[in-house]
Amino acid sequence: MKIQKWSSRKLFKAGTARDGWWTSKYMVEQLKEDAIGLFEALHPNCVAVFLFDNSSNHGAFADDALVASRMTLNEKPWPLSEKFQFRDTVYISRSTDMEEVQSFYDEKEIKLRDKKGNLKTKKSALEEVIINSGHVFELYPKYHCECNWIEMYWGAAKREARLKCDYSFKSLEENINSFLDKAGDLAHIRRYFRRSMDFIEAYSRCTDGREVVQKVKKFVEKKYLSHRKVCLQIWYS
Repeated sequence: MKIQKWSSRKLFKAGTARDGWWTSKYMVEQLKEDAIGLFEALHPNCVAVFLFDNSSNHGAFADDALVASRMTLNEKPWPLSEKFQFRDTVYISRSTDMEEVQSFYDEKEIKLRDKKGNLKTKKSALEEVIINSGHVFELYPKYHCECNWIEMYWGAAKREARLKCDYSFKSLEENINSFLDKAGDLAHIRRYFRRSMDFIEAYSRCTDGREVVQKVKKFVEKKYLSHRKVCLQIWYS
């Protein structure tokens, strides 16, 4: 998304001696400062659906989230020097038995309650930002990159780079925006999305793996009827 010089795209030089590593912190900043604001400016009074890969980075919790594994097992003041400063909450139990309340601080009990969702803040940092902004947050299923159209976008951008880049880092830096723009024009994005939806529909409607394979074959394979000849696009792709 882009309005004049305001763009949701971020160029990040990963590495210890560069910009560091792309963590959930930078994702949250990108959403807050650019992506959500740009969408609302371009599409006022609309609700966005933000879709993310099911990765640990996208599922990371905020620093003040009530995550059981970050908590101490002992009842003691939490030092302000710690990285994680937990937000306030209320623990509610139907029982008034103090022994049961005390058992909350036992490690196994904490993990059990965490799984059951009694610690209410279970949303990731990204999900909190998006939900609080009035939009929709979703994760793609694990191990199924074909359901995410952005993988086709990255592939098309890489193809542009291979065709037009002289394989120097300087050239890549100078031209990376044009490669991404060429691969990401609206017609191409619609095509990537439609192809991903074909996979999703096949997985959703078919009853078993064999049926999925037969359905997927219809749009991932192409038969050439001419004798000993394939289209030129295959040779250059």
